[in-house]
Amino acid sequence: MWMVLAGLAGWIVVPVPMPSLLAPMLIVSISYSLWLWVSNLQKRL
Repeated sequence: MWMVLAGLAGWIVVPVPMPSLLAPMLIVSISYSLWLWVSNLQKRL
C-alpha cells in the first residue's frame, strides 16, 4: 500500500507524460490493498 501511495505522489510531480490508465490502476490497487488490510485486521487483534 505504501509503495502505491508513493507511486501516486510521484505520478503527480513527474514532468513526463504518463498513460491515462495509470491513475485508475493506482486507485484500484490502493482499494485492493486496503481491503486486504481490513480483512486481516481481526486476525492480528
